[in-house]
Formats: sequence, C-alpha cells, structure tokens
Amino acid sequence: MVASVEKQLSLPVSKRAARSGGRILVIDDDHSVLFALKRIFKSPNIVADTCDSLESAKYCLDHNRYQLVLTDLDFCKNVHDAGIEICAYVKSTQPNVKVILWTGSTRCEELDRKAEAVKVDFLFQKPLSPQIIKNIIDELLKYPLNIGLRLDKHGAPYHSAAALRQ
Repeated sequence: MVASVEKQLSLPVSKRAARSGGRILVIDDDHSVLFALKRIFKSPNIVADTCDSLESAKYCLDHNRYQLVLTDLDFCKNVHDAGIEICAYVKSTQPNVKVILWTGSTRCEELDRKAEAVKVDFLFQKPLSPQIIKNIIDELLKYPLNIGLRLDKHGAPYHSAAALRQ
C-alpha cells in the first residue's frame, strides 16, 4: 500500500517546491474538490500536494515540510473526525505549520472545542468560494503570524461557535 501512496506523491521535494512561496497539503475524500483546489493553487509560487486518505496524508507529512495543511473534517469514512486526528498529527510533527480545518458540519460548539484542543489555526465552514480560499491561503503563506481566524461559509470572520450557526 505504501508503494502506491509513494507513486501518487511528488517525492522527494522537488526543486520547484524548494524555491516556491509555499508548499501546502490538501486533504479531502472528494476527488472533485481535490482537483479544483489543485487547479486553484497551480502557480509557480505554490506547490500543492493532495491526499484522500489518512494513510497517504501521514505519509506526506512524514516526507515533506509544509507551510500549510488544509483538511476536511470527515475525509475518512472509517475514522470519525479524521480531520481532527490529522490536525493533531500535524501539530505534533510540524508544530509551526498552519492548519486549516474545513467542514460542512453543523456541530459547531463540539467542533470548536475539538479544534481548539488540537490547536487548529483556522476553521472554515463549507461551502466557501474557491477565490476566497485562494486569497486566504495566499495571505497565510505571506505572513507567519497565527491569528486564529474563523470564517463562516460566506467568508465572513466569526469568533464563536454561535456565530457559525447564524
């Protein structure tokens, strides 16, 4: 299984990644989302790796250095809240990496507690327009500052779980 994962990934780190503005990892089980995000981030300044399973995400994290990880909450059918698990894994292996968790879930208060417990930097609610996602990630890659941003599905900032439900 690892051999098939390795074939899917751009390992070792390419020269393009070394001179780029950032390397990001996008994790989602929806292949159309991965395809769309890969196209959004296609640029000489960003290298985007994509994964659709917990195993391949951990493999990528073990073999690459990222500036940012964007993960869906429920990308793995066999693992409840796999996105939370991967966020915790990122923070334990690459603590300076910004982690974005996105979800279509409405479990706001519970999700807020879990996200804070694993030090998620940013929480987005789906759907979010591709242009908003690109703008946010472009800005995040420019600035090392962690501001703990939370956005609702319209791209508006919110500061509590209650605001996400509106």
